[in-house]
Amino acid sequence: MEPRQKERLRALRAQRNPGEVVSSLEALDAAIERKQNVMPAVIRSVKAYATVGEISQVMRRRWGEYRGPVQL
Repeated sequence: MEPRQKERLRALRAQRNPGEVVSSLEALDAAIERKQNVMPAVIRSVKAYATVGEISQVMRRRWGEYRGPVQL
């Protein structure tokens, strides 16, 4: 299953418009910086075929990654 998914991802990246992906991710980053509603930028990124990982990376860079409290 993993090799098949990697091939699908490679094919997707080869077919999408890289300029539109970058532009949409930059718009997402700008929306986060301005504390605006990020959903329109996320939807634009998805329509540009940005991956969940690419979108999440932008969000992690701005907001960090949630770490729940550790309870023993």
